[in-house]
Amino acid sequence: MGGSVFKECTGLKSVIFSKSLDKIYGFSECTGLSSINISGKEGFVIPDTVKEIESRAFAYCTGLLSVVLPDSVKAIRRGAFNCCTGLAYVYIPASVCEIDEYAFSGCTALSNITVHPDNPFFTSENGNLYSKDKSVLLKYYQAQPGEMNIPETVTVIGDGAVRNCVAVTSAVLPNSVKKIKHGAFCGCSGLTTVVVPDSVTEIGSFAFSGCTSLTSIILPASLTMIGNWLFSDCFALTSIIIPETVTHIGEDAFRGCTALTSVHIPASIECIDAYVFYGCPAVITVHPDNPAFKIENGELVEKL
Repeated sequence: MGGSVFKECTGLKSVIFSKSLDKIYGFSECTGLSSINISGKEGFVIPDTVKEIESRAFAYCTGLLSVVLPDSVKAIRRGAFNCCTGLAYVYIPASVCEIDEYAFSGCTALSNITVHPDNPFFTSENGNLYSKDKSVLLKYYQAQPGEMNIPETVTVIGDGAVRNCVAVTSAVLPNSVKKIKHGAFCGCSGLTTVVVPDSVTEIGSFAFSGCTSLTSIILPASLTMIGNWLFSDCFALTSIIIPETVTHIGEDAFRGCTALTSVHIPASIECIDAYVFYGCPAVITVHPDNPAFKIENGELVEKL
């Protein structure tokens, strides 16, 4: 049984499977589903033979409130529960060894992820999902309001870890953090300020894209690249200081930053990709010692 066999079956509330089933997918947009359990005679009951919850298996099941997975499940694939906006609780058993990126992306009501204490790969604390040693933040508690708080054990903010977490208003990252991965804070529309420590050497593309309330961010002096679409559609961003360590600004990095008034290109910049400032009214200045770019007739151009 595969594909999208039950897609958009909005009245579907109860499913009984045979004991031979080892993978589940094809229930996206089944908005009538309210719970996934491991036992019972009603609701969506997953048999203990299932090993994988496949990509987008339950995407956009907006009526889904809770998920309890059986001990047989080993993998939760990319976007498996994407945009399950009513989902508040998830239980991950000891058997799970793989959780792909964006598995719970867009679950804006998610308030508690619980991992079995014997799971050797993952753990949870205060409802957040981490790697077992708490070095990687995999999923941040979506419903938690105010300032983001993560332990100083964290070195990596994972792909989409805080994505669409509209309740977070500020983030002061600890000095332990070294990498902020692709789309980490994408769509955090309530986020107004971010302080990134100098320990961070990598910020992935789209990391702060769509943070529509972001007014200021302090970038680390250790940064060498501003990635593709990094601050795109940050409509409230008024200023940015590009560190003198940055050599490359990726495509569409500041696209749609309509409140940005000025940007200074330091001498270190060697490459500026296409559409970096598209739709951005900022006055651009270039350090006179920059070997690659200059301002000519009010426009940013390459030096010949």
